[in-house]
Order: sequence, then C-alpha cells, then structure tokens
Amino acid sequence: MGRFADLIRQHVSRYDHLGTETASNGAVRTGYVKHIPGGAWLHATFPPLNEEKIGRMVQLIRRRLPQELREFYLDANGFNYMLDTFVVTGLPEGNVRAPNAPPMPYHIETLDKQERPRDAKADMVFFGAYDYDLSRIYMRENDSRVFYCTYDSAEPIGEWPSFYDCLSSEFARIDRLRDKNGERFDLEGSPLPFGRK
Repeated sequence: MGRFADLIRQHVSRYDHLGTETASNGAVRTGYVKHIPGGAWLHATFPPLNEEKIGRMVQLIRRRLPQELREFYLDANGFNYMLDTFVVTGLPEGNVRAPNAPPMPYHIETLDKQERPRDAKADMVFFGAYDYDLSRIYMRENDSRVFYCTYDSAEPIGEWPSFYDCLSSEFARIDRLRDKNGERFDLEGSPLPFGRK
C-alpha cells in the first residue's frame, strides 16, 4: 500500500464504525448513514490501476499525467469523499450505472475533455471536482502544483504545492464539517476550499 492509499484509508477509517462494504469489483464503501433519505455511503474508494489502464487513461484524455498523479492512480482509481463533497475521477470499467451494479469512479474523460473550461491550456489535466458548485482541481503536465478553479474558467483561485498536500489538507478540512456519525454540525463552514462560499 502506497502513501496515497494510506492517506485515504487514514481518513475514511474514521467512519468504519458506521459500516463498510466491499463490492465485487473491489470498490470499498465506508460509513453508511441513515440521516440521508434512503440511506447513503459517506465514502467510496476504488482499487488501483495498473500501468496498462493508466496508459488507456492517457490515450483517452490525450495528455500526459503529472508524475504525482500517476503515482496516485497506482494507489487508487479515484474516490468519492464525504457524500461527493470532493471527488477525484478515475477510469470506470464501463459506462452503465445501474442501482445494483458495483460502484465506479466518475470518469476522468468527462471532466478533462467534455466539461473542460474553454480557457484551459493544452497541458492542464482536470481530474477532481467539488459537488457543491462543480468547481474543480487540475495539474499541469510538468508541474507538481495542484490548482483550484471554478467550473467555467481555468484561472486559478488557489493552489497547493503538491497533490499529496492537496488531499491531506482537503480531507482534514472537510472532516471538520461533520461529526463522528457523518452528520453535518458546522453549518457555517464551506464545502469549498480557499474560503469560498
């Protein structure tokens, strides 16, 4: 298990007491909550990609992955964090989502190609988003930094020095919005980074 898998596990395991479930494709859902109508899982994490699948991802988006992002995908094929508050896309096994099908990550191709901001530069790789307003994160092919921007413009609002720093700080920040049972108790805190409301 690599450092990204360790970091993800460290944070999602706070909700192990609410239940865990491993799907047939190896996806793990953690933290079943009943305060959401119909019930819901707080987190979903997806098993790592191998080099062949990473190569397929690169072919789909037609961009090279920054080294740290490639390292991440060797640890995890994306995740859905805290009821999709924060999502890192991956490479799903197929395009069909059925109620009884195993969970799959959101597709990086959707974020990086189909919903790409018009002012995005060719070397920008869009791979993460916030459910609240669909703002997103991206990296540049030869840059270790992670940038945060709105849905419709790649102009950065803020940045982290690395992807590991981004995940570490965002997990901790989002965790502070909810109690041990996954219920939101900080109603003033924003689900978005850099003080955005």
